[in-house]
Amino acid sequence: MIVDQRVSDWLSTGLVQHWIARAVAIAAAPGPYLIVLAVLASFPNRWRLYAGFLVPVLVSTGALHLLKWAIGRARPLVGDGAFHFAPFAGTHPWDSFPSGHTLGAGVLALLLGIYFPRARWVFYGLAALLGLERIVTRWHYLSDVLAGYGLAGLIVFGALRLLGPAFYKKELPTRETAATGDGA
Repeated sequence: MIVDQRVSDWLSTGLVQHWIARAVAIAAAPGPYLIVLAVLASFPNRWRLYAGFLVPVLVSTGALHLLKWAIGRARPLVGDGAFHFAPFAGTHPWDSFPSGHTLGAGVLALLLGIYFPRARWVFYGLAALLGLERIVTRWHYLSDVLAGYGLAGLIVFGALRLLGPAFYKKELPTRETAATGDGA
């Protein structure tokens, strides 16, 4: 029991707790994306689906970090108000706009809605809950969350227009392609 208490106390100290939380967040971040890629692997046109999925995901990641760095909006937890900016500061308290969580959730929800249209409202609802959580926990302002969703829509529908529907339309496996393992 003494060891339990000592280990718990040590893991709960500021610096150790911070680095453990960061490591878990980094390890868990690609999880939903890897699951989607695994599901898309079941379709014979998986390579086109991979491209159609990865283009908006990668573009959104680059756009997000560029905007956060260039705009430098203070987070609500900083307490300086919604109109306090430090462009090009590049530090965590000054990277509120747009919300990266809602951008990622929006991109994922829109892509899943395209791939699985019968369940799209489930994906959209989950993305909306995530946006609400970002506001309630005071990590973001409403406008940060809405900007994340808006940017997600621009990127996904821009990729759809640029690449075309062939990169987003699932082709169900036929007996021949399932038996031979052929796929585009």
